[in-house]
Amino acid sequence: MMIPMHWKFFDNQCISTVISKKLGDFNETVTDSAFSEVYMKWLYKPIMNILGLKWNEDGINKMVHLHWIINYILVWYYTFYF
Repeated sequence: MMIPMHWKFFDNQCISTVISKKLGDFNETVTDSAFSEVYMKWLYKPIMNILGLKWNEDGINKMVHLHWIINYILVWYYTFYF
């Protein structure tokens, strides 16, 4: 849950993405969301197709935010109802 909080300090990128880029893991990405584009495409792409989102910077950002909303709801549900 701390991941989005540190993005401001790394030009709106996750520290894992920054390290991976320096190691040469994300050379050919279309957007600035390299981790999501490479490792989360199997999950995000089908959902984005259902929602009518395009595989570009704006669409991936919306999908990432939707993913975080779902994560927070699940954590709150688990915390307050279990």
